[in-house]
Parts: sequence; structure tokens; C-alpha cells
Amino acid sequence: MRVTENGNETGHGNFSDADYERFHEEFTLNQNFGMQIVDKSDQGHETGCVTMRVLVAVEMSTNPFYYFNFDGILGLGMRNLAIQNDFSYFDVLSKSGQIDRSQFGVYLTESEDSEDFAEIAFGGVSSARVLEEVSWNPVVKKEVGYWQVKIVAVRVNGKKLDVCDDGTCRGVVDTGTSHLGLPVPWNEEINNLLVQPAGDFLDCRLRTGPTIEFELEGKNLTLNSFDYMRRLPIRDGIQVGSKHGVSDTVPQSQDNMANGTLHDSTANSADEGNSSEIDLNATNVTRFCRPRTMAVNLSAPVGPKFFILGEPILHKYYSVYDWEELRVGFALANNKHNVNPEQDPSDRGVLPDDVDLLFQKRRGMLIEDEEDENEEGL
Repeated sequence: MRVTENGNETGHGNFSDADYERFHEEFTLNQNFGMQIVDKSDQGHETGCVTMRVLVAVEMSTNPFYYFNFDGILGLGMRNLAIQNDFSYFDVLSKSGQIDRSQFGVYLTESEDSEDFAEIAFGGVSSARVLEEVSWNPVVKKEVGYWQVKIVAVRVNGKKLDVCDDGTCRGVVDTGTSHLGLPVPWNEEINNLLVQPAGDFLDCRLRTGPTIEFELEGKNLTLNSFDYMRRLPIRDGIQVGSKHGVSDTVPQSQDNMANGTLHDSTANSADEGNSSEIDLNATNVTRFCRPRTMAVNLSAPVGPKFFILGEPILHKYYSVYDWEELRVGFALANNKHNVNPEQDPSDRGVLPDDVDLLFQKRRGMLIEDEEDENEEGL
């Protein structure tokens, strides 16, 4: 990910590694002895540099942190989610005089083009990343601390669903969620409307399907199947991911964590725990194109009609977060799919290299097993 300031890439000014090391040592010493932390924010930093207070983890669980390849988390939630304002990165940055506007914009990409970087711009909108003017939506329930907006209506293929008729639907804009979060029990209705038979498609994003539209107060966000479908077809009876999704009613377990499990989704709920075995080697099976969605089952004051507007939205739309006026903006992102959405109707896609390799390994394992059996027979 590339970081920009007012649309330009940032540098470190004249600060050396020794300067940063000295600041770090002073911070650590003062923190360890319970003393007031030295504030150097008024010492004339170079452009792009501010003094920050951070929380450091001294011990982390293996799952999931072992699998992460980043060094930390840059929290950009609203002030109420920070321990103190001094620990809110963007609150400190917005008061530092280093940016022209108290806004940051996020461009996310799932492009396989190595030249197309994800980007975050501090100080406003990166004009090269948008195709239209930004449309603004006020943040609701500010006291909770999330960047959440009111959802006026949800439509599938132009037909309005009744989920938001009482006016209580809200959606949190979350750059760290790879799926669309749909509130229980309406998630089942929406999923059933979006699922399509895969047929001979190897890439479900190319399969024509219904549109899903989220009507906000200042913008309608519309997704087609390319935006919300999982890439790989999934055979009937298999669910990939967690059965429970995001929930505050189910004790945490392997089943409701991010990695999820494989289980027979056709089994009756009364028989949960006794799911029938699925023959993963069967060839005469039906496969479906399924949306990148997950269940959200949260109680008040966050839920119950709480949506998570994750990557399917944020890959298509550039999002902007206004710290002072507490509003979220959206504009069509300047990416290849938005610029040139037309595709060859005969294109059925190809399997990703890693999936094809997995299939090759599996065939190799079967061949080895057969050879072992033949040797034993001799």
C-alpha cells in the first residue's frame, strides 16, 4: 500500500534513523517509569512528520497473528475508539498543521496488476483515483465510534426488500473486511437471491447475476456480480467460512473465526454436529456461484440491522472520511473494471495458478495411492 499526503507521496524530511531511535527510547523510558510522556509536537517537524503515541504488544497469540505479514495496525476509527485522543493517529495528524484538510481517502484494489497499488491519501481526495465527484453521507450513532452511515433501502435487481422499512438500517464502512456483512435473518433471503448456478464458469465474477444496491442518504452504491461474487464455484452442500459470521451471541471457537470450517450446509439445524459426510472426490456434482457475504448477528446498540460495507463496496468505490464534519464520501474508483466494464460474453475464466497446482497435487496423490495398492497386490 502506498501512503500519500495531499495526493503526493511522503518522505521523512531530514529525520535520521538515529532521531527516530532517540524518540522511541525516550517514549519507552517515560512510559516504563510512569512519567509524563515528552511531547515534541511543537519542535518544528519537517513536512510529513508528527510525534505519535502508540501501544506496543509484548505478547500475541499465534492465531491469527502468526499469519500476518505486517508490523502493526494503524487505527483510523473515530475518536471514541481510541484509548485517548493522543493515541488516535488521525486526530493527532489533523491538529498538526501537516495536512490541508482533516480527511483521508482510501483506494483499494484487487487487481492482479502489480502496478496498481492500494493507496491511502491523508489530507483530502487523491483526484487521480476517482471518476466522479464525491457524494457525502453523515455519520450516524457517532458515540459508538465507527464510520457508519444510514442505509435507506436495499434492493436486489431493482426490487426493494423490507429489511430497512423501519428506518433502523446502518452500515459500517470497513476497509479491513473482505466480505459484505448482512444482518441475520435477512442474510439468507439476500444470499438466495444472489446465488447462481455456475455451469461451465471457472471464474464466477464473469457470471451474470442480479445487482444489489445500498441506498444511502447521499449516494446509491450498486454492485454487480463481478463486484460481489466469490471467484471460485462452490459445489452444492459445501459452505466456505464461518457458520455464524460476526456474532455476539455465540462463544468464540474455530467455527466462528475467520478461517471457518467445511460443513454440510444442507443438514437440518436439529442435526447440527451430525452432518453427513461429503464425498469430495465426486465428479457428478452441481456447483454454484456464491456471493462474498457473511452473517452479522449483533445485539443493540450496534445491531440488529447492521451491515458491514467491506471490500466488495470499497473495491468499486473510493471512500473518503471527514474527521471534522463526521461524514463518509463515496465516488466511483478509477480502476480498470470501472473504466472498461465490458467483457467477452464467451469468457468463462480460468482457475488461479494456486488452485490448479492443488488439483495437480491431488491427482498425484491419487496416482501414488494406486501404485501403492498395486505393489501390495503383487
